[in-house]
Amino acid sequence: MTPSLTIQQEAFSPQEPVQETFKAQEEAMVPPQALVAKRFVIQVASFQDKKRADVVVEELNKKGDAPMIETKDLGEKGIWYRVYVGGFETKDQAQGLLDIVKKDYPGSFIKQL
Repeated sequence: MTPSLTIQQEAFSPQEPVQETFKAQEEAMVPPQALVAKRFVIQVASFQDKKRADVVVEELNKKGDAPMIETKDLGEKGIWYRVYVGGFETKDQAQGLLDIVKKDYPGSFIKQL
């Protein structure tokens, strides 16, 4: 005798949970204009050695900055690891942080995205 399988179907009403999920996602979304508005960053350093870039990132993290590394292939010059901080709408806003960053990293400069 072959065992039989009984499947019970439950009533499924996805409207409420789905609507709540979409609402939560919409509230968490960053408007596109906010992403575009961050047009300036400060380039703190650039290295061909990723370990050196990681050291700078650690130093900046300890100071409360939120650094990021961009990997850039410069062809014959090789791969470089650029360390950035900030994200500003205007160059004037970036200048305030640049003045502080330059105390420890004198080669820092503002870069327009």
